[in-house]
Parts: sequence; C-alpha cells; structure tokens
Amino acid sequence: MTQIVEAIVNNKVEYRVYFNQEIVGRFEKKIFAEFLSNRLNGMSYVLVNEDNDVICVFDSEPQMQDVCSQLEKSYSMDLQLFPLGGLYTHYEVYGDNFYEVVQVVKTRTQ
Repeated sequence: MTQIVEAIVNNKVEYRVYFNQEIVGRFEKKIFAEFLSNRLNGMSYVLVNEDNDVICVFDSEPQMQDVCSQLEKSYSMDLQLFPLGGLYTHYEVYGDNFYEVVQVVKTRTQ
C-alpha cells in the first residue's frame, strides 16, 4: 500500500511517496506523486463509452480537457464535452452528427 506525505524541505513543499513504509519517490508536484502511487497500487482511470468499450486508460484522475483531447484523438473529429448531471465522471459528447455518453471509472489494473 502506498502513502503520499507532504513535507517542507528547504522552504519548499515536497511530496514523498511511501510504499510499505519505505520512501520510493520525492516530487515537487503532487500530480507526479499521484502517478507513482497509482502505479504502485495498480490503480488507473479507464474511459469507457455506453457499451463499456475501453477508449483509453489514464494513470491519474483525468481533467475534462484530458478526456476531450483523448476522445478527439480516438474519434478523429472535433468534439464538445459537457459534464452529465454535474458529475465529473460522466460526460455527454457531441460531434458532427454524433452523440455519446462516456464515463471515467477508477479501477485496479494488473
């Protein structure tokens, strides 16, 4: 199991990643500590469509811009993305004569 601990070193914030109580990484940005922690825990965020087809996998929780960018690459078209019901795990996707609902699911990967 991993743990992220925030520490102040030389007046700078440092994020330390511990795995089984042993330090395995130090980062200035929390997002990089989260990447490593998720990898060590085998956690990832999977983007799936309505049919539960996997579109892509993210190492950390994606922002709406990340989801939109990946969908545009996957579908090779410009798209508009809107959160569904105020949730930032489900999105409505609109394109030219195209509509789909996608969601980001946190899951354990091996």
